[in-house]
Amino acid sequence: MDVGLALERLHTGAARKSARGCETIIMFGFVIVELCGSNQIHSAELEHFEQEHLDLPVLKMECLNRCGLCRSRPYALVNGKVVTARTISQCFEKVTKVISEINEEF
Repeated sequence: MDVGLALERLHTGAARKSARGCETIIMFGFVIVELCGSNQIHSAELEHFEQEHLDLPVLKMECLNRCGLCRSRPYALVNGKVVTARTISQCFEKVTKVISEINEEF
């Protein structure tokens, strides 16, 4: 999903500029997953994750400015929170858990 479509789907929320000028979405009762285009998380497992979460905005950004982490392991940002693991499947499991915790809060 592209950034424009994700922003259209936001009912409440705000955006702020990061130090590098990229928009970071801050949600209130809404979940957004951001992925770095250079990270190993881009795989068949990502396609499976997106199919399981059709209503979830998954933004594939060119760069999230976490190059050291990006080189070393799969990671994603869930509402700005870094979620990482040793394997891609473990990372998606953790992402799913964080999403569930956010949904429980609202």
